[in-house]
Amino acid sequence: MAGISFAADGQAVFTGPRQPLDDLDRLPMPAWDLLPMDRYGRASRNHPHLAAVELGRGCPWACDFCVLWRQMGRFLDGRPAPLLRTKSAARVLEEVRTLARRYGRRYLGWVDPCFNADPDVPGQVAELLLRDGLRLGQSAWVRADGLLRDESSGALPQCVQAGLNEVYLGIERPDADGLRYLNKSHNGGEVRRAVRMLQEKHPEVFTVGSMIFGLPGDTPATIRGLYRFAHELDLDMVFYIPLTPLPGTPYWRPELWDPTGRFFRSCDFLPGVQGDPLIAELSRTLCWCFLLRWPWARLRWGLRGLTARDARRRSIIRRHSVRGLAFAFRAIAGGLLHRENADNMRYPAWYDT
Repeated sequence: MAGISFAADGQAVFTGPRQPLDDLDRLPMPAWDLLPMDRYGRASRNHPHLAAVELGRGCPWACDFCVLWRQMGRFLDGRPAPLLRTKSAARVLEEVRTLARRYGRRYLGWVDPCFNADPDVPGQVAELLLRDGLRLGQSAWVRADGLLRDESSGALPQCVQAGLNEVYLGIERPDADGLRYLNKSHNGGEVRRAVRMLQEKHPEVFTVGSMIFGLPGDTPATIRGLYRFAHELDLDMVFYIPLTPLPGTPYWRPELWDPTGRFFRSCDFLPGVQGDPLIAELSRTLCWCFLLRWPWARLRWGLRGLTARDARRRSIIRRHSVRGLAFAFRAIAGGLLHRENADNMRYPAWYDT
């Protein structure tokens, strides 16, 4: 059978790529009864009663840094190719209805690589949810150009009415050269228009942006420019991701494979002041910026967030600010003291059991 990998006599065996299932409605319902559903989001203040759910699989674009479209795409001429597949709105409604009414879930985390890649299905799902009396909090990764399109078509207002209150925008870079290097196809103008549109027409939606650093030629000056650009966008939250050499991407190198798993333990997508010299230097600059650089745009962001009428927004801004400052301080202090793993993600006690 194709699509299986296993170890035999100390060697990895792969039976070849399997053709993806075109009709996702044929998939069985997720076996939620096998999971401790009551534990998801139990301690979360901002995503209580959480459930992960998918609208579809794959993505029509092919950003070089991303592995998701490779994992969920199809193989053509021996190479992965982008492929977007979505479930029908009726099937998604059935899943959400089960999560909400049988398992008491109240917040949906859409796990799609790009929730609004399809111009029709998200709006259709929102319409069915509203018709069924289901209004649940929702978060999703989206594209800026898709937000502008869906606002014009009326799909975005329906999604917001059905509970979409948190969107993640993969902005990545302010410079055209950086976007080309990453094979990212939107531009800063679309992002600015999309964020402004959300602020004016859907102020209840919390906006988060991601930035990527560590490209060839990046310097501390690049990081300071990226930091300044992020605040000028007037997002509610920004996080910065070092360019990570994930397997399957052009940045992967065979020598990075480590059977002990030590290398992959450091793949936490967080700025790190140890390890790769370039990433360490740029991460130090970013941490110093977070600690010491307080332009008016950042002060305005903090004041607006901490005095917002919406309690959820106030909570997210406050927790993000405290945790961000603590992370930056811990990374800088640990780097100066040469503490091993000073900047790594914290793991729960059961992780290595």
